[in-house]
Amino acid sequence: MQNYDIVHDFLQYLTKNECLILDFELDASERRDVAKDKVHHLTLVHATEGDSLKSFLPNYKKLRTLIAIESSKNSIGPIFESVVQLKCLRTLNLSDWRGEDCLKEIPETIGGLIHLRYLDLSGNEGLEELPSALGSLYNLQTLRLVGCSSLKKVDVRGLINLRHLYVERCPCLNLIKGIEKLTDLQRLDWFRVPDGDEGNKLEDLKDLNQLQGSLDIYIRGNPNMAANKVHLLQLHLYFLTGDEVKDREIMNGLEPHPSLESLFISSYRGGAFSHWLSSSNSLRVLTLSNCFNCGFLPPLGKLASLESLDIAMLPGVSKVGIEFLGIDDGQTSSSSSSIFISFPKLKQLTFRCMLSWKEWVGVENNNITIMPCLSQLTIEDCWKLKALPDFLWKTPLQKLHILRSPILRDLYRQGLGEEWAKISHIPTIKIEDGSDFQPGRRGLF
Repeated sequence: MQNYDIVHDFLQYLTKNECLILDFELDASERRDVAKDKVHHLTLVHATEGDSLKSFLPNYKKLRTLIAIESSKNSIGPIFESVVQLKCLRTLNLSDWRGEDCLKEIPETIGGLIHLRYLDLSGNEGLEELPSALGSLYNLQTLRLVGCSSLKKVDVRGLINLRHLYVERCPCLNLIKGIEKLTDLQRLDWFRVPDGDEGNKLEDLKDLNQLQGSLDIYIRGNPNMAANKVHLLQLHLYFLTGDEVKDREIMNGLEPHPSLESLFISSYRGGAFSHWLSSSNSLRVLTLSNCFNCGFLPPLGKLASLESLDIAMLPGVSKVGIEFLGIDDGQTSSSSSSIFISFPKLKQLTFRCMLSWKEWVGVENNNITIMPCLSQLTIEDCWKLKALPDFLWKTPLQKLHILRSPILRDLYRQGLGEEWAKISHIPTIKIEDGSDFQPGRRGLF
């Protein structure tokens, strides 16, 4: 640990003159005096138009990073007029200018920052559009616009080296113009598909094969889309069309990359889910939420890597049968000799707000193993569900939570419920009122 402290102190000594924070609310005598040609990273705090920015900023000729926080919107013009002279500048952060000083426009002079690699304008809620000169920043690699809630469009056609684009929480952003050309884009966090012909379409993503990480897609229109092999680990799909046919076309047109590990689907109205869902063999986490017109669950038991499954608010489902387990009719016959494991890696299973669900059935067959790794089961707000299937008691279940499901509560109530004996071996049980049960401790609940 002592060697680490020595190295840390030595690095601080070497870089102490490279980083400078200038707070313009402090008296000049209170500010740290550093040789301007040594500073590489400068943070301006409480800068205003009257602070002679144009006269002193150009003197930081080796400046690579400029951050301006809690400053006046009147200072933005002088800042840009000054920094275009700084040929070493690579990072510019003007994020989170709030209240009266929220940035509402960016001057065209930004086009002179041709060496810029990183630009952050996040949190400027009054910013409605970006200057056309932004397209001149052909070296820009990262553009952050998170929370620019008034922004309606972004033109990225000239940003040929852009690798990371962050536009989460930009609800008015219907058009990222030219995004289909950014075939080297590696990170996109949010994408909106609006109604009409003026906005982006899902097919704009079909050639972005370098995308990685997590992507939220909000779909309201334009269902046409070719097979999509975007290399994402996490994908969130929000269907906002309100149209059964459109939703089905969109779902069938999607084809996530085989390496997809986490998938969230919400507000889907297209009925049955597409075939690709039950063949996504790298999927580890799956959530199906608020999906209308779905009368039965897909054969998710076939998913070889699935570890966590959350199913919520599917009002059309009244029965969960063997199709959910991924078991074919032929496999249930006594003459079948094939071995099958349903949900081979599933550890956590949750059902929530399944208000029409009445029946959950399994299967008894020596050649079929169901959920051999299941450790936690949660049933929440399933008011009509009559019983849990017997195959659950053969799993290594460690936690059972039954919340606001009155029929199950009465059936499995300790000491009084008809089926208490079936669950009494489970180490931790929570039913309705939050009582926890540990080995050696039992009580009324």
